Amino acid sequence: MKRYLFLLVVLFFSWGCKKSSTVPVSFSPQEITALTDLYDSTNGAQWINNTNWFNYSATYWKGVEIAVPANKGVVGITLDTNNLAGVIPSSISGLSNLKYLILSNNNNIIGSIPSSIGSLTNLQTLYLNNTSLSGVIPDAIMNLVNLTGGSLSNKNLDTLNSSAAVKAFLKSKGISYNPPK
Repeated sequence: MKRYLFLLVVLFFSWGCKKSSTVPVSFSPQEITALTDLYDSTNGAQWINNTNWFNYSATYWKGVEIAVPANKGVVGITLDTNNLAGVIPSSISGLSNLKYLILSNNNNIIGSIPSSIGSLTNLQTLYLNNTSLSGVIPDAIMNLVNLTGGSLSNKNLDTLNSSAAVKAFLKSKGISYNPPK
């Protein structure tokens, strides 16, 4: 809670600052919550590279892409092969401008794909392969109408009990997944 309060105070003051040619990162309150939860729930302190996370004077955070012109929202998360360990938080939905989410090759990402991922309607690319995600693929994934590619290939995802509509949707979008066992 203290971190959220600190981040909101920093955000408030950063909006009032004159921007220079190298503009520090700036996030909406929803983005701060989503990024903080992602960092905390996947053991960010132990990532291979967490450069500049929570450094609001920095011009970039490792694995986070901001829309150009600067500070128009987080459009990409690329944290593949970075030792993430834990769950994808439901607050990921706070990244409403997200176009790509790449968390592949992090074998210690566990739990299920949160159904809140379905609210990321701008998402075009989704890679959650080679993780330890389990459970059925949520029906909410069908809300991602702008998807054009990605992979959900994980040995523990339950594609047998995922709905036929989800499987047809993923196939139509070119998203690979493990066939039912």
